[in-house]
Amino acid sequence: MLAVEKLVKHYPIKTGAFRTEQVRAVDGVSFSVRRGETLGLVGESGCGKSTLGRVALRLEPPTSGAVRYRDVDLTRLRGRPLRHLRPKLQMVFQDPLGSLNPRMKVSQTVAEPLVLHHLAAPREIRTRVRELFDRVGLSDELLDRYPHELSGGQQQRVGIARALAPHPEVMVLDEPTSALDVSVQAKLINLLRRLKEDFDLTQVFISHDLSVIGYLTDRVAVMYLGEIVELGPTAKIFLMPRHPYTGALMSAVPGEDLLDRRTRLMLPGEVPSPINPPPACRLAPRCPFVKDRCREEKQVLRPVEPDHLVACWRAAEGEISPEDFERTRLALEV
Repeated sequence: MLAVEKLVKHYPIKTGAFRTEQVRAVDGVSFSVRRGETLGLVGESGCGKSTLGRVALRLEPPTSGAVRYRDVDLTRLRGRPLRHLRPKLQMVFQDPLGSLNPRMKVSQTVAEPLVLHHLAAPREIRTRVRELFDRVGLSDELLDRYPHELSGGQQQRVGIARALAPHPEVMVLDEPTSALDVSVQAKLINLLRRLKEDFDLTQVFISHDLSVIGYLTDRVAVMYLGEIVELGPTAKIFLMPRHPYTGALMSAVPGEDLLDRRTRLMLPGEVPSPINPPPACRLAPRCPFVKDRCREEKQVLRPVEPDHLVACWRAAEGEISPEDFERTRLALEV
């Protein structure tokens, strides 16, 4: 349904009076999403997840690479052909209030895609909006309110209703629960799961909350410093991570040893600058399993199983395994 091929997004920034450098937000990412699948995109803040989601939907132009929707290269479309596909590709944004027009009633916000894309007759629009409000759990009494008059959870449901209005096939959700209280998050997560089945949606779910990713997704792509370092089924990624970064990321999930942080696999140092990332493996300066080859050879995704890819030559060749992550934790404890 959606395929991203060697996608690159760099942002030029001035670092001096006559000097410009590039922030490598997304740097050669490739993945595909099957029809009806939910792909989770995880990684720490600043790794490029949100930028990847926006560029994949052509909300921002890529620096290079291709994005294919049903074999149509979106990066080559302009004007009317691109507008024609817009209804099928929708996004739910992280900040619910910031993504809604403060001068429009929420019913007008949800109706706007129907009007712009001529998807309903004028006399039918109010009825369609009511139906969408009902599907996302909002009452009719909220129809004529403004965004600031709603709670955070209600605002996010309006954003979801707006995204559903043009009957999309692909939906990118950029941390839709991160700004909400835990109890509201749970209700919204269950709503998203139900809507996926009801509308036969293909989803890319962006989050740094691994518990949400584990509940909602079929496969997971792990990002670090603008690159995907591991890609595979959710259960395998969670139970048997193969990349050292994924192992450290999973170690951060609260569990039985929540109070004993010494047993966690922690990576030393700070994330390198996306302006000047390491030239080979980007995790090499922080990786406890690093060898000379890691600092010299650019890492690409390689299979460790038919449906499980990892950007680490040592993991792909069987030199390190999840058991080594556990031994490293114990060594760090000592």
